[in-house]
Amino acid sequence: MLFRSPVFSTGPCSLNVVPAIRLGMPWGVIASDPRGINAGAFGLGPGTLQRALGEYLERVVGYFFIKPDCATECEMLHPSVLHAMHQLLPGQSLPESLKCLSMMDLNSGNKVSVPVNMASLGKRYMEEPMPNRDTSGMAIHVDPEKALSGAIGEFIERQCLLRAWFENSPWQPVSELPGNHVFDALSRMGKVSVFDILSEPFTGCCLLAIFEGYGKPVWFSSSLSYDSNPEVAYDKCMQELWQIYQFVYMVATGILDQSDMRDLYQRDYLDCNNQEIFNEFIERLPEKPFSKLQHGDSYKFQVRSMGELGALALMHTQKITSGPQNPWFVQFKSPDFYMHIKPSRPINHDNLYARRFKRMDPYRKQMDLPFP
Repeated sequence: MLFRSPVFSTGPCSLNVVPAIRLGMPWGVIASDPRGINAGAFGLGPGTLQRALGEYLERVVGYFFIKPDCATECEMLHPSVLHAMHQLLPGQSLPESLKCLSMMDLNSGNKVSVPVNMASLGKRYMEEPMPNRDTSGMAIHVDPEKALSGAIGEFIERQCLLRAWFENSPWQPVSELPGNHVFDALSRMGKVSVFDILSEPFTGCCLLAIFEGYGKPVWFSSSLSYDSNPEVAYDKCMQELWQIYQFVYMVATGILDQSDMRDLYQRDYLDCNNQEIFNEFIERLPEKPFSKLQHGDSYKFQVRSMGELGALALMHTQKITSGPQNPWFVQFKSPDFYMHIKPSRPINHDNLYARRFKRMDPYRKQMDLPFP
């Protein structure tokens, strides 16, 4: 099945239905195009197709259609942006000016010029086949408020996981989990552990789920989810765990060929999905008391909490006027938090968020992790 939208002129998007590998479990739709963009969604209802298209459009816009709208002299950049750039480009001289994107700081309302993709300013990144983007939250929705909320939620997920990874502190296993058919099904094939890795200044529920298989073809997969509502966060976490399980299963059984994948996000996940990283994940579990799922505040509260730290909370929006239903695309990021998801690459380790850590494990700065 082909889907074509005039907003993307490089070719049609093919839609492929992925049947559930277990009876009664979520089925999926994978959207892909000639550039190597692959995005999918799994579910039990008709909304699965819509979510797959949304994931696809989000990646296409985030990878290829965020364009600079101003040129800014480096000495005029915001101090937080400049500080992050010096860390992302260690030992390199900055040019006199850069093409930037004007983003809005949601706390002050001021415009802040930011390079479109700071992590790819180095030549090494630009030569890779698929854009290697900053750590940021991205979301697409017909309702701009929901798009912004989704982008901030994804940003929080990534920041919390990076903190949990670098700090190497014992995670909190979650007790009193509600019933879930994905959890039950995967528990029959292996061990499923759910951890609350939320960190200040955020409130709500940030869950990391780890599946440990009892044998091949899938022996390890993980998922991540944030929401102010713990029941929603848990449901999304389990749905994503099943989605990633199926992805790893299709690669392990030869249905998908990893060598054909151009998307660094997917290739990196599979490269890191190994015994060494798994051992790192479970090395110190569990020591802390069991955690109960807690309700959190709205995304506006999370933004204000960032402002109270003195951090920028930057938003970029685009309306996809010629796409289906004219959805809104939102990107959210902050140079005062982590700007890249790969610990082994240049990353702004010194930021307002990281300074709140108890410690940072230097060994883990050299390792990449399977980022859900």
